[in-house]
Amino acid sequence: MDKTNSLYLVLGWLGAILSQIIIWWNVRCHKKRDACLLLFSELRDIASRLIATYSKIQIHLGEHDKEALTWRSVMSKKYADKQTWAIFKEFDEKIKSATDEEIKLASQILKADGEISLSLKEYQLFSSNYILENLSLFDSAFQKKILDIKFQVNVFNEEVKNAIYFYRLTFDVSSMNVNKDTILENMRSTYLTLMKISRDITEKIDGVLQS
Repeated sequence: MDKTNSLYLVLGWLGAILSQIIIWWNVRCHKKRDACLLLFSELRDIASRLIATYSKIQIHLGEHDKEALTWRSVMSKKYADKQTWAIFKEFDEKIKSATDEEIKLASQILKADGEISLSLKEYQLFSSNYILENLSLFDSAFQKKILDIKFQVNVFNEEVKNAIYFYRLTFDVSSMNVNKDTILENMRSTYLTLMKISRDITEKIDGVLQS
């Protein structure tokens, strides 16, 4: 075999390898893009729901203040659906010029009875297995952020279960006769925890989506 034929064979072999690498890279890029679109869509949806949960608990517990309202207003503008944003925007416009004392008074008026429960839902991140299957396509720092959000969502869900448990205890006459104050305080404490976790997760999601 002369040198020319040998060169053609080597070039052909290298071309075949290169074409496989290009195909592999294109498939990888497409998978990463699709996983990213699905993931970001889920993150925006969860952020929207958590902002609504945060606001719902605020009203229920009478925990409004200007800082919290400002935070909710900023995040709602980014992630809330159009209907929810319209409601928040109208409320925010009315309360923008209110003093801290006026906000506090309004919060107490809107505050619910301590024995009334909130309707809360658990949330799921990675509703599509496609995201999990392709998470390794992203760099380790990004994976860590996403898995941390997933962990926090699981913590949120556990607290929702706790809230439901304490609410059910309010229907247990024997428990309420003996431990009413403790049960209601535990329920309130769980709501406060859920409010904090809702805000924390939303801020983590915002960090990912805005980076």
